[in-house]
Amino acid sequence: MKQPANKANKANRLVGKGSATNLGVHGVPRHPVGYVSQLHIDTTDSGLKSSLERAGMKEVQCYRIEPKAGKTYKTAAFRVSCDHACAKIFYNEDSWPAGCELQDWIFYRK
Repeated sequence: MKQPANKANKANRLVGKGSATNLGVHGVPRHPVGYVSQLHIDTTDSGLKSSLERAGMKEVQCYRIEPKAGKTYKTAAFRVSCDHACAKIFYNEDSWPAGCELQDWIFYRK
């Protein structure tokens, strides 16, 4: 049975923990990026950013996702990212408003 592309990619992902600096090779940690939905329609970029900074996240970026032409929704959704050092806070349920949903952002190849 073939897995969906997003699950197959995660199953094959390995994050290095070794030390290859003596070879002149350095890894760059990935920033956590998520899709946050089920937020009140009046939620703003700056309001969400302030809330996440109070939770302890640094370098927070929030971008409201606008509905496609002709569509309207009763809730708001955002693309959110923060510094890689704050990943544990980012994936902690207590860092987010009650009832909202967080999923990893899926990057599609063009």
